Amino acid sequence: MRLVAALALAAALAAGGCVQQGGRAVYVLVDVSGTYHRQLPKAAQAVAFILAKARPGDAIALAKIGSRSFSDREVIFQVRLPMRPSEANAIKVALKKRLKAFRRTPASAHTDIRGAVAQAAEWLRGMPARERMLVVFSDLAEDLPRDVRRSGIPMDFSGVDVYAVNVIKLRGDNRNPQRYFRRIARWREFFLAHGAKSFTKLDDPMALARLF
Repeated sequence: MRLVAALALAAALAAGGCVQQGGRAVYVLVDVSGTYHRQLPKAAQAVAFILAKARPGDAIALAKIGSRSFSDREVIFQVRLPMRPSEANAIKVALKKRLKAFRRTPASAHTDIRGAVAQAAEWLRGMPARERMLVVFSDLAEDLPRDVRRSGIPMDFSGVDVYAVNVIKLRGDNRNPQRYFRRIARWREFFLAHGAKSFTKLDDPMALARLF
């Protein structure tokens, strides 16, 4: 499906269409680990909304947070929409089909958040845009496989607004609510320390509507 989108974009450029450099760039990460997997339908619905609101010239990407997230195999799609509305709409239709298949993603055993956000930072940094957003659907509980190392990865989120959406509470959070709030505080500190413009927690996925 990424090939379909890429070919459509190449055709638009070859036909004389131009790509707007000042559009919005949105990278969406969805946690597919066992503790968050039940939230996948909500996340997919929100991604469908973002995709529907995307305009010609906007760039949008969707990737999974799984056991080993720093991999192109975890990317569902990433594309900048052509300026011609008909071509942009054709790509959006193709991506909606890919999103439908994404809803059937099996749960992963672990949660590699830093690998996923490192890949997102790289994409956003290289994407000319007037506005950059990282949208993260996750419980924010990182659980790396024993053989995976994520310390010291260089990341630059300069100019990026980060949104942590539908951060659900885990079983242990009920016994000690401080765990939940510490988890959010750690990730807020992490993103701001790496240059993020802002960090906002949104409880309702559809609260994203006011951003588009």
